[in-house]
Amino acid sequence: MQQLPARGARRGPAPPARHHVPRPAPHDAGGGGAMPAHAIVLDALRPIGTAAGIRRGRLVFAEGEPAAHWYWLASGAVQVCGFAEDGKRHVAELVLPGDLFGLEACARRGAAAEAVRDAVVVAYPRARAEALVDADPRLARAFREIACGRLHRAQACLLRLGRAGALGRVASFLLEMGERCRRGADGAVDLPVTRDDIADYLGLTSETVSRALTELRRRGAIALPARRSIHLADPAALALAKEAGR
Repeated sequence: MQQLPARGARRGPAPPARHHVPRPAPHDAGGGGAMPAHAIVLDALRPIGTAAGIRRGRLVFAEGEPAAHWYWLASGAVQVCGFAEDGKRHVAELVLPGDLFGLEACARRGAAAEAVRDAVVVAYPRARAEALVDADPRLARAFREIACGRLHRAQACLLRLGRAGALGRVASFLLEMGERCRRGADGAVDLPVTRDDIADYLGLTSETVSRALTELRRRGAIALPARRSIHLADPAALALAKEAGR
């Protein structure tokens, strides 16, 4: 696998470990109430899938390479990102367990996908997957529902970046993670990414993200039991910060 230029220590080569293709669990719905659609698509694609373990910091696919596969994230976390001419990284999408990703309409990848936690990723040959979808109206409807859900999430992200200040962006992000991430026994959300990753996703600096988290904690909206764990103590206060930060 290729290495994505990133912050932090340089990581050595880590070829993917092969896995059996897992069956999606009932909660692997990709969010947005789309469980039936995801279940239909993943069940249909399972016979053509190949699962591989991807180590943290390694690429699932690189920017500019042929878009020859679709992907499903079985475990871990992946971010889809690109680099501006000045070298600044922009995170376009956070992929969590249960999500389908890499569904490009064009022939080559417009961005890279990097594992931000050790991940198990299932790859489906795009040509075979598209043939299955084209041949089955029920599968085509389910796939269209998934595509619309992804479009809705992308639009929400653009609106957040365009309309919200720093505090509103961070509050909105935490509410999104509260809906999409699994929670621990204490109810805390285990964030799949670092504050640097959050900053690149929200168009902020990591220092600004830290200040926003401190302010939300001061207001009683969140607690910070660990660096990558957030307890959403008062979702209503978070929602208020989200709206006030527009």
